[in-house]
Amino acid sequence: MRKVERLVNLIALLLDTRRPLTLDQVAELVPGYEASGESLRRMFERDKEELRSLGVPVERAPIDAWGSEEGYFIDPEAYGMPELDLAPDERAALALAARAWSGATRDPAAVAGLAKLDLDPGAGPDALRANLDGASPLLAGLLEAVSGRKRIVFTYRPPGRTATERRLDPYALVNRRGTWYVVGHDSDRDALRSFRVSRIESDIRKLRPTSRGADFEVPAGFDPGKLLPTAGEPEGAPMALVRAPRAASRLAELRGAAPAGPPRPDGLVTLRLPVGDRDGLLGWALGNSVEIVEPADLRAEARRRLAGLRAVVEP
Repeated sequence: MRKVERLVNLIALLLDTRRPLTLDQVAELVPGYEASGESLRRMFERDKEELRSLGVPVERAPIDAWGSEEGYFIDPEAYGMPELDLAPDERAALALAARAWSGATRDPAAVAGLAKLDLDPGAGPDALRANLDGASPLLAGLLEAVSGRKRIVFTYRPPGRTATERRLDPYALVNRRGTWYVVGHDSDRDALRSFRVSRIESDIRKLRPTSRGADFEVPAGFDPGKLLPTAGEPEGAPMALVRAPRAASRLAELRGAAPAGPPRPDGLVTLRLPVGDRDGLLGWALGNSVEIVEPADLRAEARRRLAGLRAVVEP
């Protein structure tokens, strides 16, 4: 089990518990803690400190009135945020974590934890999510390298060219029109480059697998939202304007949609997003009470489908 999956499960469990859980209880309920004794404690302490460094308030408290033993929990009030004001690379990483993890496991505790974060890994239009079927190990490795700032090496085949080995300082993972790219500094070319994940033909390998700490620092002012053009990729995509409930809009924003103004008095959020798969976008809109404002032809098609659904369910 990868570390990122274990940490997501740990967050989900500690958020969902009604009382502090002992280390033994955590080890029993969270997959990935196969160690015992002092090895288990050291492993958990490393995970706990890493989560705290990421802003996750893992707290410790007595489990009974006598204080004879202590347990761990995450206070939802301390962890929750009224708005997710994330940078584009953080949005991409968070969305990828939820999506990559969801392809590998459906543990009920972790599903509940993601739901509390408004990250339902099964919702959203195909235009706003990557197809991770069979590719989650590769994406999880990239996410680990991005979050740990680890220099990587892999074999990459550009369109119409021979595959070559590339060395990269991975700054961010970016989703563009439903496709994942890793963006960073190409050591061989001494320049910023983007690589389409589906064209990576090897495993993701760390250049210095035994090193501790980060191998590089992301330059100040780096904007992963300005995805570098990749040879052979079509530029430009039709855009849609929609009004979505807060939960659906938050998920859409994590997957690349951009707010088009503050939330309305009725709680709906106006978003602008690319139209990749029309049927997928229409299905997401109808299933999540999302109003399509424009383009006009897509709005008309949504109204036609909604009328057809009403004709079926209403006497």
